[in-house]
Amino acid sequence: MTSLSRAPNGDWFARKGIPKDVREAYKRAFGVSQEERFRRPGSLSTGSAKAELREWDATVTGRIEALRAAARGEGRGLTHREAHGLAGEWYFWFVARHEAEADPPERWDGLHEALEDARLRFASRDDTHSADEPVESPAARRHIRGVVGELGLIATFLGEQGIRLTQEATDAFLDIVEGELLAAAATLRRRAGGDFSADGRVERYPEFRQALPGKAAGLTCWSLFEAWIAERKPGAATVDRWRAVFKGLDAFFEGRDIAAITGDDAIGWKNTLVTSDRSPRVVNDVWLRAARVGFGWALDNKKIATNPFAGVSVAVGKAQPKVREREFLDDEWRTILKATLTPPEGWDCPVSVDG
Repeated sequence: MTSLSRAPNGDWFARKGIPKDVREAYKRAFGVSQEERFRRPGSLSTGSAKAELREWDATVTGRIEALRAAARGEGRGLTHREAHGLAGEWYFWFVARHEAEADPPERWDGLHEALEDARLRFASRDDTHSADEPVESPAARRHIRGVVGELGLIATFLGEQGIRLTQEATDAFLDIVEGELLAAAATLRRRAGGDFSADGRVERYPEFRQALPGKAAGLTCWSLFEAWIAERKPGAATVDRWRAVFKGLDAFFEGRDIAAITGDDAIGWKNTLVTSDRSPRVVNDVWLRAARVGFGWALDNKKIATNPFAGVSVAVGKAQPKVREREFLDDEWRTILKATLTPPEGWDCPVSVDG
């Protein structure tokens, strides 16, 4: 793992070089070819900075391994149902990634326009089709899949999930995401406008199971926490803060093997976390982060095939402006009434003897 240091301005900083064999593919997918850079505010505690570095390092490593597997022609295939299930996992991930951002609703109209431009760019017509029915060539389909991959951050999603697909499975997956992309943009447009109501679309997706049947990790959520502590040796404050998280996970999943916990299971647990005593921000910063780091460690150590908590978060709505009560307080009434008995400064009004 790369080391953590301080930048000249005090920020936490680290670098991770991209291996030569995947630099070209990495640049196409993630925009950089030589190295990835980690930077966090210097105000972040040492323990928090190290935890975020581990999570970041695991993400970059997963991307590299996925690109190498693709170059070797390796990867898993997808049935029709699995492709739709994976598209559902992508939908959860994409919406969660963007819904807390303060972008204007119009941003998501631009995504719709970009996809429509891609559909029309290589469109052609022949004598057997009307002007309203463009014929899609193989080149057009490849172009559209490329645009969907870019707009939907597909390489990032697959890399973070540690999922490696065959080319055939990738094509099938992208064709489904093409339809889901506009639905995700519509949801994010509502979120940007302040509408955080339940998203009924999530009920349409079948479950996607990444782990191989019968391949157990041999760890419960609690024993995962103990194993993570034994290897990482985090500070006492982190252990104390995260102990309640993993006790909660172990109680919710009733001692299940961590390899059997799916992305849908993670969403189900997430939906129980916000309470009157626990804000969405605390859920994101403590509870879900602890789960991501712990399961990320299990992924790094080949205990599980994917991190079910990657990309999972709760929406944090905009803070409502504080409005005071309409009535004056007792102290305010006293101040007002006292002021009515005090003559204005510089005002000298003689009192009539006759009254």
